[in-house]
Amino acid sequence: MLWDEVRFGRYYDLGEFNVVSCRDFNAGAMENKGLNIFNEALIRADPALTTDDQYERIRGVLAHEYFHNWSGDRVTVRDWFQLTLKEGFTVFRDQLFTQDITQDATHDTGSDVNKALNAVGECRAGDLRNARGSAGGSDDEDSQVDGQCAPDQVRDHVHDKAHDQGEEERLTGEAKEVRSKDLGWKGSSKMSVKRLRDIEVMESVQFTQDAGALSHSIRPNRYSSVENLYTLTVYEKGAEVVRMYETLMGPQRFRRGCDLFFRDNDFTAATCEDFRDAMKTAVHGLQDEASLRSVARVTTGKTTIGRTAESRSNTQTKKRPSFKLVAELEGVELEGDDERPDAQSDALVTEEDLDQFFLWYNTSGTPVVEVLDVFYGNGTFSITLSQDPAGSRGKGSSSTTTIGPNTVGQNTDGKTSTARPALVIPIRMALFDAETHEMLMKERLVVLKDKESRFEFQVADTTKRPVVSLLRGFSAPVVVSPFQSDSDLAFLAMHDTDYYVRHKSTNQLLANEVSRFLNPDARLGKGKKVSPAVYRVFKSLVKRLSEAGVNERGLLAETLSLPKLSQLKNILKPFDPHAAYTVVRAIRKALLRGFEKEIRDAYLALEREEPLTVMPGSDTDAGVSSDAGVLGTATSSTTSVSTYTSTSTYSSTGTSTSTNAPTSTITPTFTVAGTIGEATVQVGADHSVEARGRRSLKNALLRLLLLDESNTYLGVRQLLNKKQSNDESAAMAALSASTNSMDVRVLLSNWLMEHQENDLLVDRWLSAQMTWPNRQCADRYLTLKQVPLYANSTTPNRLRALSRSFANNPLAFHQPIGYKLVADEVLRWDEFNPKLAAGLANAFGELVLVTDELKKAGLQEVKRILQKPNLSKNTIEVMQTIKEKLN
Repeated sequence: MLWDEVRFGRYYDLGEFNVVSCRDFNAGAMENKGLNIFNEALIRADPALTTDDQYERIRGVLAHEYFHNWSGDRVTVRDWFQLTLKEGFTVFRDQLFTQDITQDATHDTGSDVNKALNAVGECRAGDLRNARGSAGGSDDEDSQVDGQCAPDQVRDHVHDKAHDQGEEERLTGEAKEVRSKDLGWKGSSKMSVKRLRDIEVMESVQFTQDAGALSHSIRPNRYSSVENLYTLTVYEKGAEVVRMYETLMGPQRFRRGCDLFFRDNDFTAATCEDFRDAMKTAVHGLQDEASLRSVARVTTGKTTIGRTAESRSNTQTKKRPSFKLVAELEGVELEGDDERPDAQSDALVTEEDLDQFFLWYNTSGTPVVEVLDVFYGNGTFSITLSQDPAGSRGKGSSSTTTIGPNTVGQNTDGKTSTARPALVIPIRMALFDAETHEMLMKERLVVLKDKESRFEFQVADTTKRPVVSLLRGFSAPVVVSPFQSDSDLAFLAMHDTDYYVRHKSTNQLLANEVSRFLNPDARLGKGKKVSPAVYRVFKSLVKRLSEAGVNERGLLAETLSLPKLSQLKNILKPFDPHAAYTVVRAIRKALLRGFEKEIRDAYLALEREEPLTVMPGSDTDAGVSSDAGVLGTATSSTTSVSTYTSTSTYSSTGTSTSTNAPTSTITPTFTVAGTIGEATVQVGADHSVEARGRRSLKNALLRLLLLDESNTYLGVRQLLNKKQSNDESAAMAALSASTNSMDVRVLLSNWLMEHQENDLLVDRWLSAQMTWPNRQCADRYLTLKQVPLYANSTTPNRLRALSRSFANNPLAFHQPIGYKLVADEVLRWDEFNPKLAAGLANAFGELVLVTDELKKAGLQEVKRILQKPNLSKNTIEVMQTIKEKLN
């Protein structure tokens, strides 16, 4: 709540924020005014069992639904076609929130934001204490507010005082300083784990949707089932479009535009055009600066609302509940030409540019940017860029697209045309010296508005060999056609100051390597080695294992997980997942062989850093400080240290000794050994950036080590030591994805039995079993479908945990048996949950990307689904669209 006040000036207008948790709920959550409904998987958290990623997900979804109070409830949408207005905008806001609050950026803005929140919080706390006194309450206990002072009275007192005294006058000096900073725009070299993961979702999942049979714009022009409008494109790509507004306008004007949008559309049903018009007004600038700080006190049941006379002549009169609200709209004074702190722009965005920018709302597919020419000399650097707005959709596609052919709703705002006009694309770039690694040209923001444009810059020294860093910070949701050599990609992967470019260059370099070895004459086998460029990059990553700061560990973990099949789907065409994975695994194993000792040593060092986590009040908590979340020392407590005994006995020292016992009779055994002594113990879960980064990197190294089965003991030991819930779950998932040996399968089954009463852990376990990168994962799926925990359930979470995870595994799904198994579930689910069935059916949209042989097998199952009598309109819409694109 405080974050929303600091970032967007949005105050909560109700006395309480109510939440209800449901197990049987199709969606993640729903932002009903006054009562928010949550899927239990996205609201229930147990400190002893919930992982770092789950905590972040829960916090993000909770924030998302809270932010909907303004972007969704107070300002709602005129019709379903405007869905991205509330969802894309709110996703953008919850992404910023998670970045700020988790403080996981490679800079200190996160801590600055929290300083501001703490400072504002102190002001609010003082206001609440004063409000209790003014309303007849007591300031002895917070709990007495509701009993002796109505929440509305307290809220109104706080808001009145905030307005009367002026927010800026009341804040402490520290809060004023931060409030005046650009808190919305992260410098392009400032990348966080949260942002990097959001980008990976775009590049691996949303780009695939753009390239697949179900491609559509963020504002589709037709639909058959409203439920099918809730897509990753509408949400995640919609958020990137909002982010581009901010990039083009600058943070201060963007914030001003948001204030205007909320003010002018409060308690109305708005459109995407209304959001654009607010941004245009902010770009143009207001003559009357005081109008931004207007106050609306509503005490009657009928009120005239609308924009200012300058921006809207047709004011609207609407009925709304009687209440009193102070909405303080905080404009930020602009200085100079609004240049960003770390980047310069050679062109300021205009109102006309924003009209052209609006084409993003009605354009499907991922635009492709190509580098046509680079010139460097005579004190000048120039680069010529072109764009293909059709991009992954192919040339000639219509600019507006439909979700499905059977239309019950049509958007008259979107005009269908075969031409694909140029989009407004913000591109951040920089220039490096290939020898000294110094930056030859600081980051610049260029705006590509035409199909082809040349950008020229003056540089001091043109005697050096330059390396171009393009699309820094993922400044636009586009694909840049590969134009750099492996040597330049390796340089960027090791030396670029923008972590996204480093990450992306590593991925492109590895994708190039995969493409080379997919050639039958160049298979990576005996006597074959990875390229020198790939070796240098991986050596650099391994070196960073011991040098990375606490904030960099999480980022390093993401890069060490490359290449990912989910991202290669959009690079290798046609996509053969089985051939691609064979090469990917061979490359990763080759790199592991070259640096196995260093990787294992780094893993063990991180494991030693991890304290034993105990929950306050547990038996192991004896002799340790009782304050949750602090480090203490165990003096006499004992704990179970598990040892795994099977065909191999894995000792705590990491050695392995074989036994002659037959595999079929082996079961895991547990022994109790030793005391904690003076070991470091963490009382309460630690989800600090340092702890999360440490665990993320350690588990990334574990997944890499498990490519060699001789390292299985490391995963088994991490699972059984139960040192920390996040590590336990990570080991369970890593073992599930790396081996199918009988003794490990028994161990994992025992883990399930231990947690079978916890629905969320059962779902986690089922999902992990479907990550095994092997065709035989279909056999696992067939077996687990018969397990009562799944077979007798109609709960959406349980069904998604197994079947959706199976469909998301390219090696399991993209084979004839995989298509049949998923089609069977689509038909079964359609009888009792059409929305869930349509969601699973979306997996067939990837068929346009795969080989002709796989495409043919998948199309047979698509036709089989459509032949079923009484098929729901949800599923018909999805499957009919896919069929048309495949024929």
